[in-house]
Amino acid sequence: MNNFYPLLSNQIIFLFFTLFFLLFISYCYVSVKKLILRTVIFIVLSILLLNPMINSSEKSLQNDFLILVYDKTQSIVDTNKLDQLFKSRDEIKNKIRNIKNLELIEIEVNSDDEKNNEGIKTKIFTELTSKLQKIDRRRVAGIIIITDGIIHDLEKVNSEYANIPLHFLLLGTKSERDRSIITKNIPDYAMVGKEISFLININDSNYSEEVIASFLLDGEEVLSKSLTPNIEHKVAIPISHSGVNLLEIKINNHKDELTFNNNYKAFEINGIHEKLRVMLISGEPNMGLRNWRNILNSDPSVELLHFTILRPPSKRDLTPVKELALIPFPSQELFSADMSKFNLIILDQYTLQGILPKKYIDNIVNYVLNGGAVLSISGEEY
Repeated sequence: MNNFYPLLSNQIIFLFFTLFFLLFISYCYVSVKKLILRTVIFIVLSILLLNPMINSSEKSLQNDFLILVYDKTQSIVDTNKLDQLFKSRDEIKNKIRNIKNLELIEIEVNSDDEKNNEGIKTKIFTELTSKLQKIDRRRVAGIIIITDGIIHDLEKVNSEYANIPLHFLLLGTKSERDRSIITKNIPDYAMVGKEISFLININDSNYSEEVIASFLLDGEEVLSKSLTPNIEHKVAIPISHSGVNLLEIKINNHKDELTFNNNYKAFEINGIHEKLRVMLISGEPNMGLRNWRNILNSDPSVELLHFTILRPPSKRDLTPVKELALIPFPSQELFSADMSKFNLIILDQYTLQGILPKKYIDNIVNYVLNGGAVLSISGEEY
C-alpha cells in the first residue's frame, strides 16, 4: 500500500506547484535553455517533498496457551491425593493433545516453594502471576487449576485475570473433613513476667462442635480450653523465664479427618527482661572499676548494684574502729535470698578471702544452673 507523508504543509506545496506551473508557461514562450533539465529537477524535488512510502505488513498465526496448574503441596501429599492429581492431569493432557494451535504450559506448585516463617503456604497465584509476566496474556486461552481448595494467596486474583477463563478442578470427595490451626500475632519476643496475647482459629469447615485446645509452654500444659471452630479466639499465655520459650498448641483429633498433621503447631518465643539487674562485686579497688560503672550506668535498661570489698576479714592493722566502714558486706541477703532477682553477677578481681562461705558459692552454682549468668574478671595471679 502506497502512502504520502509530505515534509511540508499542503498549502506550501500547492503554492510551490502553482509557481512552477506559471514559470514553466513563461519559459516556453521565452525559450529558456535547459528547460528539460529544470523540469527534471523540479520533479525530483516534488517527489522529495511529497515523501511517498510503501507500507507492508505480514501476519502470522500464533498458538494459544492453555496453562495447567497442579497443586502438589503438603496438603495434597498428606491426604493421599497424589494419584487422583496425576490422573486428572493426564486426562486433561490427553483431551487437548489433538487440538490444533493450542500450546500447553504446565506449572507445578511444590511445598518447597511456599515455606516461610508462618509455615507451609500454598501460593498458587504467586507462581501463576510470575509465569504470566513472561508470556503474552492475549494468547492465554484459559487456566485450569487442579487443587484441593487450600490456597493462601487468593487476594492476588485481580483485574489481570478479568479476560482469562479460570477453571478449578477440586480433588477429593464432598464428605471430607479436616481441622487445622490458624494463629495470628504470636510474637518472636516477649517480656519475662508478662503475658502474650494472640488469636487462634480452628478451621473446621461446616462443623460447629467445640474442640479442646491445649497450650503447652516448655512441655508443661499451662492452659486448656474448649473453642468453637471457625471463629477467632483471644488467648493469653504468661512468659516465665528468659531465653527460648517453646509454645506448643494442640487440638484433639477427629476420627474422620484426612490428616492429623495440622492439629499441632509449635513456636519459639524469646523471653527478655524489661530491666537487666546486674550485681557488681569488686574484690579490691582497681583502675578498670570506673570503666565498668560508666558502661553499666550509661544504659538506662540496666539496674546496677555495686559493692567494693575494701577490707577483707583477714586484714589486721592498727586502724581505729571508728574509721572502719559502718555497713558490713550483706553477703547473706545477696547470696542467699535475693540472688534470683539478678540477671547477671560480675565478680571483678574477687578472690576467696573468706567473705563468701562455701554454701554461698554453692548458691552461685545453682543460680547458673537455673539460667543465671556469672562473669568473673581476673588476672593471671588469680
